[in-house]
Amino acid sequence: VPGHQTRAEQIVLLRKLATSLARVTTHFVEPRFSARIPIIHWAPKVPGSMLATDISVNNTLAVVNSRLIGAYMEIDPRLRPLGIAVKYWCKARGINDRSRGTLSSFSLILMMIHFLQRRPAPVLPSLQDLALQHNMPPLYVQGVDCRFATDSKMITEELDYLCKDNGGRNTESVGFLLHEFFRYYGYMYKFGNIAIRDVVAASGPQSKVASPSAGVYLFVDNPFEVGKDVANVLPNQHTRLRQELRRAQQMLAKGVSFFEMCQQTTLETAKAATAAGK
Repeated sequence: VPGHQTRAEQIVLLRKLATSLARVTTHFVEPRFSARIPIIHWAPKVPGSMLATDISVNNTLAVVNSRLIGAYMEIDPRLRPLGIAVKYWCKARGINDRSRGTLSSFSLILMMIHFLQRRPAPVLPSLQDLALQHNMPPLYVQGVDCRFATDSKMITEELDYLCKDNGGRNTESVGFLLHEFFRYYGYMYKFGNIAIRDVVAASGPQSKVASPSAGVYLFVDNPFEVGKDVANVLPNQHTRLRQELRRAQQMLAKGVSFFEMCQQTTLETAKAATAAGK
């Protein structure tokens, strides 16, 4: 949007937009101007709806992030249902609200991509690492190198190479991968960067890559702005997140259905209502 480059100018425009939306829609319109990128959170009033939208101004890096996620979804059809499933689970369990110190939807999909890249036979390659390996020219957006590979032949050859020592391409089902996702983050992952690219190569050999402080759980690296945690999970939520991940894995391992696993108990619902009323 021309003429709205500063934070103050963007907030002025977002205020006008919020006022207009409030007049013509029954959705919740929540200004979040103290966030690093000022936004309007626009969400249906229907409980449990997944159609919430964040609106920002001139945040071109966010557009490139969306294109990167879209490129990963083009590679393997399992990523989309897996992403939807963990988003649904996270929302249903009350841990999908970055403003309250829990997981954002963006950090969730990055966690899923990271996990799929680390299967014994990887489901996904790193599109950014692939671009560097093939010396693709830099693509700068707001001063940040945003190049990533999209050539299908290049991606196919990379996956074939990554899987050659594991009997061929990954054929694990969506259900099995979902269970393994919860097991990976609930038990196997301890501490360290959750990244979908080689952060050292991206930063350069002389650069100091930011890393989680001791005790920080779930440091999800920004795919383009290396060293920036997109999860920003509050310390008082670390234990709860790990418990939720382990609970999900244990219930699925016992044969509990996905939707039953996502449901809150009567006691949990009562506690949430009490907390909301404070």
